[in-house]
Amino acid sequence: MTITSLGDLAHAFIMRRQGADSKAQIQRLSSELTTGVAQDKAAHLAGNLAPLAGIETALTQAKGYRSAALDLGMAAGVMQIALGTIGDQAQGLSNALLAASTTTSQTRLTTVAEDAAQRLDTAVSTLNTRFGDRTLFAGTMPNQPALVGSGQLLDLLAGVVAGATGAQQAEDLVANWFDDPAGFAAQAYLGGDPLDPVGISPGETAQLDITVLDPAIKDMLKALVLPALMTRGLLSGQIAGQADIAKRSGERLMEVQSAWTDLAAHLGTTEARLDAAVTRNSAETSALEMTRADLIGVDSFETATRLEASQTQLETLYAITARMQRLNLADYL
Repeated sequence: MTITSLGDLAHAFIMRRQGADSKAQIQRLSSELTTGVAQDKAAHLAGNLAPLAGIETALTQAKGYRSAALDLGMAAGVMQIALGTIGDQAQGLSNALLAASTTTSQTRLTTVAEDAAQRLDTAVSTLNTRFGDRTLFAGTMPNQPALVGSGQLLDLLAGVVAGATGAQQAEDLVANWFDDPAGFAAQAYLGGDPLDPVGISPGETAQLDITVLDPAIKDMLKALVLPALMTRGLLSGQIAGQADIAKRSGERLMEVQSAWTDLAAHLGTTEARLDAAVTRNSAETSALEMTRADLIGVDSFETATRLEASQTQLETLYAITARMQRLNLADYL
């Protein structure tokens, strides 16, 4: 009978190989116990990865839609706050203008004109509001302000109304400049076209299409600019004419409130749709993650049992290796 034995080098190699295999198994089982997911998904699914690939694709899509809807929703919220700020400024100025329209005091008219200029500055700054790295009311050109500064806007219009002899003429000149494509849109607006719709769920899009060129915003600016132009000398020294400007501007600010409310409501409807889309996409994401976990999840009790067995096996291997290293001829004899 032939007896085959292994030499010391072969024994050492086998022991190292077994030790490396045990360590790799312990590492894999530890990872699976921590994450609850099989590390080798192909082996876990017996090579059938098609269902998992479909879930991963749907999950990526749902997360993308949710991110888009969430980003748009936050931007819409900031825009809504901006509209509210400008509306409050306009309401306060309207009351002050109407109160000053009955005065014969140049000081009071000068004060209300300065108030109008200050509120115009607030409105312009608000329309240049940035959210993250983009200007919200600038449409497709978000990397720059949507509108020139209030001082520059008044300077542009000061030349337009320089020859006005009365409040009616001044108001018409301002309105014509705002409505002329070569006027406000070309000289004061710095943004681009309205943004395109963005997908927020399968088959559904949302659009934040409000820019400074929106008719309601232009009408608001017309009414704010006119009394502020008195600080640039409009109808200077004509108390009756400036009082008429205060009256006209106060009335226009009252009139524009209806369109302003409609604009805010339009934005609010978009906000509601975005909130609903975020909720739907979040629910779909959770459902897909649960389905994925069912496919590639591992049994924690079984994994813990196998991990303990692997650790015991490695400890036994270490003990045998240590014992073999202590062997000598005296012990053998």
